Amino acid sequence: MKNLVSLRHLTAADQLISGIAEIGRLSCLQRLHVFEVRTQAGYTIRELRDLNELRGSLYVRNLENVESKNKAGATYPSWLKTQWLTDLNIVFLSGCRRWESLPPLAQLPSLKVLWIQGMDATKSIGRELLGPGGEVFRRLEELVLDDMPELREFLGDRRFFPRLRSVVIKDCNKLKTLPPLPSNLTELTVLDHGFWMPYFDDTGTAPVGSVVSSLCVYNCPVLIAGFCVSLKEEDSLSSLQTLSIDDISLLTGLTASKNLACLQNLEIHSCLKIICSTTEQEKAIEDLTFLQTLCFNGCANLRSLPKLRGLRYLKKLIVSNCPQTQSLPKKGLPASLKVLEIASCHPLLKERCGKECGSNWESIRHIPRVEIDGEVIQEEASGN
Repeated sequence: MKNLVSLRHLTAADQLISGIAEIGRLSCLQRLHVFEVRTQAGYTIRELRDLNELRGSLYVRNLENVESKNKAGATYPSWLKTQWLTDLNIVFLSGCRRWESLPPLAQLPSLKVLWIQGMDATKSIGRELLGPGGEVFRRLEELVLDDMPELREFLGDRRFFPRLRSVVIKDCNKLKTLPPLPSNLTELTVLDHGFWMPYFDDTGTAPVGSVVSSLCVYNCPVLIAGFCVSLKEEDSLSSLQTLSIDDISLLTGLTASKNLACLQNLEIHSCLKIICSTTEQEKAIEDLTFLQTLCFNGCANLRSLPKLRGLRYLKKLIVSNCPQTQSLPKKGLPASLKVLEIASCHPLLKERCGKECGSNWESIRHIPRVEIDGEVIQEEASGN
């Protein structure tokens, strides 16, 4: 195999290809999905040095087997900053825990997805990503920063990511600064104590709310507290259509400042605070005038559903894994509702929604599709 120096295409299972020694001799190879670093000769990281024609994505595993200080030190390998990888679409950097800085990945002109994970020593990200020529990420669409406990700042300007559409920040406890995001950004996800102030200091830079259509915030109490305090009525999340949260206080803060004018989809997961017996919580949901989909999942203290009658555009309601939820709203559900799904809630709720005989049946008989614990108890034919 190693003598086939002109071979361009090699199709086989990843496990089989990973067993080929000295694969670096196949210098014309255009596709290599996985490379597993081993300590044995013929499987070291050096094998990637001459694979200049690789395209698509490459996943490098077992970097813990890179033993040489020169290969596994506080910086990146030289081959990662060259023009050789011009067709690379996806870069996943994981477990490079001694790297203090990142390579100039903007020099990869075809890069669309950049995932950076498990880098303990990196405190700042900035212009080093661009390289000496000042290149920007011309095609990057997705950026993930995951498990970077010392990262404090990501500096730059809006020219960095002209096509960026999705940003995920997870386990970046100390991160407080991001570069301005482009106007075409549509998805923002902040998870597990990721701390990021959502408004920028740059004069003339639009706040994230004016461009993002999907926002997901989980397990970020410090972020939520700061976010709600900083909100003003003029900071309208004018493009936000989907919101997924695990803390009702974020929702109450947003609705109180009239910041969810266009919200269509709301998902509340594993929220212990939501009980929907407080006026503030009920009003927060009632104010979502254009809501079309509402999901309560894993809300252990949710005893009854809030008033929903005023949500005249609501089409789908999902209530799952809410063991204390026993009843539907007393005033019934919106006439616009097309789908009702209930799963793993209090047994009384299932009994009350029983077809024809349940005490809540009259309030849900108008809904074309009703599903309870996986059983469809009502479904109207399409067009009826």
